[in-house]
Amino acid sequence: MSNKPRRETRRSQILRVFTENGSTFDGMSQSVIMEEIMLNFIIDEDRAARCADFLIARFGTVKRVLSATIDEICEGGVVTEKEAGGIRLVSAFMTRVLLERFKKPIKFDDLNTLTDYLKALYSLECREKLYMFSVDKKGFLKHRRLISEGTYSNVQVDFGQISKFMFNEPSGRFIITHNHPNASCTPSSGDISSTAYIKNRALELGGEMAAHYIIGADGITRVPEEFNYAEFLFNRDKWRE
Repeated sequence: MSNKPRRETRRSQILRVFTENGSTFDGMSQSVIMEEIMLNFIIDEDRAARCADFLIARFGTVKRVLSATIDEICEGGVVTEKEAGGIRLVSAFMTRVLLERFKKPIKFDDLNTLTDYLKALYSLECREKLYMFSVDKKGFLKHRRLISEGTYSNVQVDFGQISKFMFNEPSGRFIITHNHPNASCTPSSGDISSTAYIKNRALELGGEMAAHYIIGADGITRVPEEFNYAEFLFNRDKWRE
């Protein structure tokens, strides 16, 4: 039997550097971080580095890779559909881990806890997403559903999905949340008109939109039910947490 030491694998090499660095990714390139994710969860060493370099060159950061769709990840023919599905699975798993610390029910008007929860929910998102939460009679959030997934700066309202979810919940009461990934939480004119539209349509159908929250790079805003946009811009700190 040969006493020649085995060549250090790429997975072991990255793990060693990670450990020597105090168990953090500080100082490691985006490509190496992406390679580590792929080595541990998705593909073998012979393809990991090439795929990681391709994805970082295409998307710029690990966060943008993790928030990309399967079709977007597969563009260029370097990453397979199965591997892209693995990346989406990693993203979903990481978000789930971040949300695990919120064990107790959250009230929809408890802005401190809700802000922390929404920051965790949207932490890996680089594009706008609109979620809907059912609210029980005591004001606690119950069930969550992704209603729409948009671009880096816009998301469309799908009222058909909203009404379907509303009818399946006993109270018929709900809140809407969406994110401004790289911008202020200040609502746009489109956000304001969408809020009024959802509120009025829900009332027509016997439901109730209790609130619409927008989370941005600078905090969270609750769009008031009776909204004067000019007044909001003048007193925006009143609504921002």
